[in-house]
Amino acid sequence: MGGRPSRSLSAGREQFSVRVGTVHGSRDGSDQGIDNRFVPGRQTMGESIRVLYVDDDPARGPTVESLEREDDRLEVVTESSPGDALARLRSDPTAADCVVSDYDVPGMTGVEFVERIRARFPGRSLPIVLFTSERSEEVAANALNAGAAGYVPKGEPDSVDRLVERIVGGAADPHAGRESDRDGTLPDALADPGYVLDEEGTFVDVNDGFADLVGDDRESLVGADLDRVADAEAAATIETNLARVRSEDGPDVVRFEAEIVPKRGDRVVTEHRVESVSDGRVRGSTDILRSATARRDLKHRIERLRDATRELARTGNRDAVCETAVRTVTDALGYPASGVWLGDDAESLEPAAGSDEGDLPSHASGDRPLREAFRTGAPSLSRGPGERPGDVADAPTESELVLPLGDHGVMIVTSVDRTGIDGPDRSLVELLAANVETALDRAERDRTARRFRRLFEQSVDSIILHAADGRIVDVNEHACETLGYDRERLVGMDVSDIDRGLSPDELRALWAGMRPDEIENVNSVHRRADGTEFPVEVRVGRLDAPDEDVFFAAARDITERRERERRLKARSTAMEASIDGIAILDENREYTFVNQAHADIYGYDDPEAFVGESWGICYDDSERERMRKEVLPTLFEEGSWRGEGIGTRRDGSSFPQELSLTVMEDGVVCVVRDVTERRKYERELRETNRLLQTILDTTTAAVFVKDSEGRYRLMSDTCRDVLGIGEEEAVGRTDYDLFSEGIADRYRADDRRVLRDRETIRVEEEVPTADGMRTFLTLKSPIFDESGAPDGICAVTTDITERVEYKRELERQNDRLEKFTSIVSHDLRTPLTTAAGRLELATEECDSHHLDAIARSLDRIGEIIDETLTLAREGRTVGDREPVRFSDRLDRWWEDVATANAELEVEAGVAVRGDPGRLRQLFENLFRNAVSHGGRSVTVRVGALDGGGFYVEDDGPGIPADERDAVFEHGYTTADGGIGFGLAIVEEIVKAHGWEIRVAERRGQVRDHRGRDAVTRMRTARCGPASPRG
Repeated sequence: MGGRPSRSLSAGREQFSVRVGTVHGSRDGSDQGIDNRFVPGRQTMGESIRVLYVDDDPARGPTVESLEREDDRLEVVTESSPGDALARLRSDPTAADCVVSDYDVPGMTGVEFVERIRARFPGRSLPIVLFTSERSEEVAANALNAGAAGYVPKGEPDSVDRLVERIVGGAADPHAGRESDRDGTLPDALADPGYVLDEEGTFVDVNDGFADLVGDDRESLVGADLDRVADAEAAATIETNLARVRSEDGPDVVRFEAEIVPKRGDRVVTEHRVESVSDGRVRGSTDILRSATARRDLKHRIERLRDATRELARTGNRDAVCETAVRTVTDALGYPASGVWLGDDAESLEPAAGSDEGDLPSHASGDRPLREAFRTGAPSLSRGPGERPGDVADAPTESELVLPLGDHGVMIVTSVDRTGIDGPDRSLVELLAANVETALDRAERDRTARRFRRLFEQSVDSIILHAADGRIVDVNEHACETLGYDRERLVGMDVSDIDRGLSPDELRALWAGMRPDEIENVNSVHRRADGTEFPVEVRVGRLDAPDEDVFFAAARDITERRERERRLKARSTAMEASIDGIAILDENREYTFVNQAHADIYGYDDPEAFVGESWGICYDDSERERMRKEVLPTLFEEGSWRGEGIGTRRDGSSFPQELSLTVMEDGVVCVVRDVTERRKYERELRETNRLLQTILDTTTAAVFVKDSEGRYRLMSDTCRDVLGIGEEEAVGRTDYDLFSEGIADRYRADDRRVLRDRETIRVEEEVPTADGMRTFLTLKSPIFDESGAPDGICAVTTDITERVEYKRELERQNDRLEKFTSIVSHDLRTPLTTAAGRLELATEECDSHHLDAIARSLDRIGEIIDETLTLAREGRTVGDREPVRFSDRLDRWWEDVATANAELEVEAGVAVRGDPGRLRQLFENLFRNAVSHGGRSVTVRVGALDGGGFYVEDDGPGIPADERDAVFEHGYTTADGGIGFGLAIVEEIVKAHGWEIRVAERRGQVRDHRGRDAVTRMRTARCGPASPRG
């Protein structure tokens, strides 16, 4: 069997060694690495073993502590790069008894690192172990060929144990692992079947796996030919491919399928992997076999696992995920029993799903391995007999694998094969566990998301999610309702468009300073879509989102709370400011709060003097006893009590009080009012009411009181008798209830004028009575409340029907008198005018002193006619008036009177309101009277009286005291030829103006009781016209 030279299997030693191993399947079913299970050499070391651990990421492998914990002889130092490790070894060649390195290290591969150490230290047999996640037969073979003492893959349940085994074995025998225990034989630990053929096709070595496959023993096979295990066709196929790898230009490795014929049983289709080997004494080939059936079965299981993965990806329910996992282990991977245990921590693990119609497997060693795997996050493989659960309890469980499922729990897979769950199956189970963990993560996220969305939408707060730049990304329905936007419009807006309590810079500063999952409470103001604003309390938080920072703002409208706080503050302020005493007692009936008014009522300066004291300090013995017997039972039965009592002040004096008690959850509220003044007022009020009622009962005038709305509040008996109604028909009624609309309108208009002007008015009203329409003179005055505002009217009304009729009759008589006077005056003037004309003709014809006497008599008759007519007319009441200033008028009126040398003195500023024409007649008569009786040089003075009115005085002889009352009578005169009408006419003019006139010593006075001051006094007194004054 010639060909190209084969590669050396040794690393500088003339001894046959084999680069073979057990193939481990990856999660996608591909071959990823070889587990070289070397048999350690003799353990003769008792001292410490120094280990140099090279890995740029030690977190991916065992920690220093875990290695040292596995074997207390190990002293581990680490380096992160091969360069640093070589530097350490150069500086101290004895720094390490063993080197452990990853395959992927900075600057070179693990194999290159091994070669570098062997080249740098050629004379030293330093054991080097590759501990790596790089699973490759080629890498393993290259490492061992470069001089590595072992190759251990990471991530296996017993990886650390095997690594420690290699370290200890390598330190004891540096050549262990690179040499077999016996020359020319395969390592016993090789899991896959394998053999070595020499160039003649004779077996020089087989492993236990190959011996088991063909059903023969190793000793019988060594030295036998290939046809012992294969028929002619299969043997030819094998020899053909062996020749290919041995040829000079052939491939390094050849893979093919061929049948193996066991001693017993059916033929087995196997996948062969052959490569040439060469040792100083042996040339030949190695062949590693794997069942093609197993490969096809593995492919089928991978496909079913892929289907299960798709199902897991579609499953959003945790229970469904667990059931799918169990079903996949049983149906797709072919293991008889499995289960999933879930929990929040190791101590709370509970079964969630299991095979065998719901029976859940429990670990053969109890729950401890489950909890340990969950706690450490590392798989746990147990080999050895145990009891199977469920309906296969009669079959022993030879191995159990516990796989952690992240933070969710663990998955248990049981096997009846003592070799356990290894190789590709282990990878498939681990892949399934990883997919289950992912599905559980997704289910938890979905469940959390659904729960969050449900809480999000059902929250009573307005929740806004926004990015770090303030852009709103989501809102709940409550936020839309509160702010008055629809969701589409809110999403995309900036938070500052809504939050008006903080500026955009303040908002961004708040967000920038927040850590993930940190919560800040702020008070702010939000603006609605319609522009209105309202106060809010906002909880602001930052979510730890994977792609970008997301913030949430949960806002609650605190308008009502602010209002409640305002009302509470107002009530608290009111309690402190209340004029009523307010106190709170606890369940022991001791004071816990007392306001200042309460302290003042009982004669204390400081309210704190009550705190901690019993309520009994406010009452004497007899009142306390009454309270206990009568008040407290009712209070605690009904929850409240109101009534009167007798309080006792600090100085021992007693006072009447009004008391209100209310039971609270943890005490009693007490409100007390000192009613001493009120009782006094009530007594005075009762006396006043009694006097008022007496007046109302005895007066002949009708009296009534109305409120500001026109409702009768009081009506005297006389008033009700006039209207012909009872008391119950009056009180609370209005004029519209008692009279026609037109009459009620007039009455209401007068009432409003009184309330508006706040003045008393005097009106004549036509009132329908039981006796028909009657005329009443009514004085209406405003009634004022305590603040000075008018809140009603009081009216006194008198029936003046007869007086009005008399006045009308008098006016008719005056009219008739005036007409009569005019007729008489006309009828007398006609013959008088004729007589005057005849007298003038007689005077022209003759001269007789009798004619002069006739002329004087005729003139006198004319004067009598004029004054009689004037007297008849001056009695009429003055209507329209106007201001008359004496300084402007009296001089002219003086000139119209024959005053000779008499003088007139007028005081400046005197004026009255009157009828100018009739005032002229008044003054002309007074002037004539003064000149007539005082002489032609008399001085007449006119001035103002104190208190209103004016006087006219002269310096003549005056009027005797016994004649002063008679001077104003008709026909009274002391002058020769006088008719006595002058002062009578003056008195009529005065009365027509509503004034009064009297004669005083040395002065004739006229007083105007309607002058400005008089009118003011009348209004202040709120009474009717003043009585005439002398």
